[in-house]
Amino acid sequence: MFTPKASQEFIYLLEDLTESEESFGRKINQAYSSLQETSHLIERLEGELTIKLERVNKLKEEYERYSALAEVEEAKAKALLSQLEVALNKGKGNERWVAFLINLLAGLIVFVIGVAASPWVKGVLGI
Repeated sequence: MFTPKASQEFIYLLEDLTESEESFGRKINQAYSSLQETSHLIERLEGELTIKLERVNKLKEEYERYSALAEVEEAKAKALLSQLEVALNKGKGNERWVAFLINLLAGLIVFVIGVAASPWVKGVLGI
């Protein structure tokens, strides 16, 4: 029945059960506080991620806008260069004939001045 030895074992059993309950309660409290900390951490990370996603979207919009602008500017530059090339190549033949005639006329003028000044230069140099 109920002997002092049995009662002692019963006391140990009760103490063990109360320690288990307290330990179990502490573990539940620790798990609860860990879950709360994790929840706060997730909220902070979510906020930071939202901010970074907004920045990425803004950068993406800027890139698309500049890309479209660059395409427009490239088309304008190509058109301008082709027009300039046509303008430069258009009058090349005429310019060459005009330059030839100007050089021929300048050479003729220098020749005539040289022939006319020849007697004077001979007198100055004593030749």
